[in-house]
Amino acid sequence: MENKGLDNTFYKDYIVDYLKQFKQASRQEINNLIYPKLPMSYTESDKNKRTTYLLTYLRRKGKIINIGSDTKSIWILRNN
Repeated sequence: MENKGLDNTFYKDYIVDYLKQFKQASRQEINNLIYPKLPMSYTESDKNKRTTYLLTYLRRKGKIINIGSDTKSIWILRNN
């Protein structure tokens, strides 16, 4: 059975819930969380782009911040 993927709200909530539970996550940890849920037809590049989009969206909405660097990102929830 082909995995058709889920909507963006699911993925965004999934990331936020993960950060609530574990307090922080590296990009690799987020990739490991999200990649298996993405459609099987996605290439590695597609998966990377989708994950980047999700993180950028959450950052721009003020929900998460990157306390690491571009190459070694560490994502945490923003204290509102």
